[in-house]
Amino acid sequence: MYNSGTGLHVLTEMLKYVSPTHVIRVSTTVEHKNLPCGTFWMNKFDESPPVNLFKIRAAHNSPRR
Repeated sequence: MYNSGTGLHVLTEMLKYVSPTHVIRVSTTVEHKNLPCGTFWMNKFDESPPVNLFKIRAAHNSPRR
């Protein structure tokens, strides 16, 4: 289940508008706080240029504050 708040909607629309070639996805250890995987902002029928996706996962042993 993904957060479907205003921020996700704004991000999705912004990514559709700017058509990035590189996207970095930084994730947390709390899965429901992460964005959906892949190119979630693109329609599957879009003929957009390929997007390079980079994933950075959170360290599991990082200190909590």
